[in-house]
Amino acid sequence: PPVSPHIARWYTRTLRHPPSAMPGQRRAVHLPSPSATRRMVRSRWQPWRDRQPSSRSHQGARGQALVEFALVAPLFLAAMLGLVELTLVYSSAAFCQAAAAEAAHMVAVSGASTSTIDQQAVLMVTQRSAGFVTVHVTQVEIDHIDATGTILAANTYNSAGSPIGNVGWPAWARASTASAPLLVQVRITYTEQWITSFLGASGTTITMQASGTALAPSQGG
Repeated sequence: PPVSPHIARWYTRTLRHPPSAMPGQRRAVHLPSPSATRRMVRSRWQPWRDRQPSSRSHQGARGQALVEFALVAPLFLAAMLGLVELTLVYSSAAFCQAAAAEAAHMVAVSGASTSTIDQQAVLMVTQRSAGFVTVHVTQVEIDHIDATGTILAANTYNSAGSPIGNVGWPAWARASTASAPLLVQVRITYTEQWITSFLGASGTTITMQASGTALAPSQGG
């Protein structure tokens, strides 16, 4: 744009009498032509004008922010969903571990006194698992083990408490003595239901196991 005549006159006076000149001292100054003065004034003001943001630059910044959000948002959402799923998996595993330990304690303490103790233990496990939406108990195995963890006899039940196959360790044969203490192990097989489709891309459920062991008190020599 054209330079105002007032700015051109002010710039000419500044060149003619610079502030550094002493009073009463003349200094030879070659005055530029009016067109050169306008060019110099424009060169002084142009950088300031270039620093002013334009509406087009604002639109470009908003577009760049939208592109960056579109790239980062799926990764952030996937990380959050994966964290939620893994937290539920660990919570379910801890719950089933505690339920298996409690069921083993029930069977060990009962010994041969209650003929339906296995069904009661299975019912307790399924009732506890009802509080977890993601846990579905499919099978409960009650084992008689020795001190090394070797299975000596086992009974397998479904989630309703019905035996699967033959009952190899009846309740009446569970006597515990000081010389032969009774060791009981309960293993729970359950499926973990995904609540999102992030980790469930390869399937909607996974099958997991949890176990607990208890030692029955001795009931005589």
